[in-house]
Amino acid sequence: MRFTVVAAASMLLAAASADLHRMKLKKAPLAEPLQSADLAAHAQALGRKYKGARRDGLTQDFTEVAAERGLALERVRFDGVLGLGFDSVSVNGVVPPLDNMLRQKLLDKPLFAVYLSNSTDGDEDEDGSEVVFGGFHHHRYTGHIVPLPLRRKAYWEVQIDAIAIGPDAVEFADAGAILDTGNPLIGLPADLADTLNRAIGAGKSTSGRNMIDCYQRREQHCMSPFRGMDLDDDDPPLVILGEPFLRRWYSIYDMSKHVVGLAKVK
Repeated sequence: MRFTVVAAASMLLAAASADLHRMKLKKAPLAEPLQSADLAAHAQALGRKYKGARRDGLTQDFTEVAAERGLALERVRFDGVLGLGFDSVSVNGVVPPLDNMLRQKLLDKPLFAVYLSNSTDGDEDEDGSEVVFGGFHHHRYTGHIVPLPLRRKAYWEVQIDAIAIGPDAVEFADAGAILDTGNPLIGLPADLADTLNRAIGAGKSTSGRNMIDCYQRREQHCMSPFRGMDLDDDDPPLVILGEPFLRRWYSIYDMSKHVVGLAKVK
């Protein structure tokens, strides 16, 4: 079964030559690394590295979540969300982290790249997930980078023309697809999600989730990645491309050129 996203691309993404700042991504509670972390030493080291920046100059505003709703948030193994969208969607005018890095001259290039590993054991090896600020890693992808122009400076949203499964395709008119590295699903208009779930043999569980029998993965059931979204009739179609899509593509987010680059992961 083939899942294809067809999108228009007319801009070239320049190769990044910036120094890379690599951050490993690991599903673990924040309390674990903080138990042994010397934050004062880290701040001093960062100050020396970044052209003598003062310790109190490396700042970023965060919002505390006092209550979480829903089982999804209670069961996940992460302690927060690092929003890397544009400032137009920032809550209460808080400067986004990427903007802050650029203002504090921590990056030479206004871009970042994300690699999502398929590993589930949490090992911090070369195959682990990572985000790179200021450039990207050529060894993470194969073939050419396909640049997709942004529809607007808000979320990382590109034009989507069609979704195909096998020989059949659903075409869109004036539709956007948001690339969301923090979303574990693929969000679609409700009727399209229902159609795709039926095509892959997914059925509704008592909890309302679309589940598939997957004994071959040594699990009784697996959850379908396709989730229906309720949109107003006047709203244009919208697709959310989360982790199930992005694990197959190395994604590069360029703020200056207003493009997202996609290349097949190795």
